[in-house]
Amino acid sequence: MDKTNTTYCQRCGHIMASDIIGGRERPVCPQCGYVIFKNPVPGVGVLVEMEGGVVLIKRGHHPKKDLWALPAGFIEADESIEEAAVRECKEETNLDIELVEMFHVDSFPTDPTPQSGIIIFYRARPVGGALQPGDDAAEAAVYRPDALPVNVAFRTHRAALARWAGLNGAVATFTAPKGETYPLAPDLLIRRSRSEDEASILRL
Repeated sequence: MDKTNTTYCQRCGHIMASDIIGGRERPVCPQCGYVIFKNPVPGVGVLVEMEGGVVLIKRGHHPKKDLWALPAGFIEADESIEEAAVRECKEETNLDIELVEMFHVDSFPTDPTPQSGIIIFYRARPVGGALQPGDDAAEAAVYRPDALPVNVAFRTHRAALARWAGLNGAVATFTAPKGETYPLAPDLLIRRSRSEDEASILRL
């Protein structure tokens, strides 16, 4: 047996086998029945609107080194989505922010990263701090909707920025894989309902 690829049950320590569970082959412990499910991890990103544009950071490390991205990262186990958004933005841009509304939800099941995930983007405004790169960011800058960089690192970020640019009367173009599409229409906005929405909601 190739022990380098041996997986042990995290519940009882027995060597894992495999079986079809829920229509997929998964690691299963033949002793206690524990099943390893590989689920996507949750992440968060922020579109900080300031000076007529949006804040982007240039990645200082791999993956996607030297490409532009929105301030983003994974959510810690002991924090809310909102707390994670504020923390990630502070770490990467030095800006203190106020979240305005949830803007875009996406997933990256086939993105070439070690872990698939779901990412939730917020619109935000700065309320303190001075823009400067931090954490793994090499640069931080503000880009207008009609002058976004073409080399944006991740498909999910390109999708969020394309929608944001569309809502601001611009068309974003990126250096991206041929045939890449952004599934949500640029005029679709995810936000809390307001009193003026009542009539439309009642018609549904």
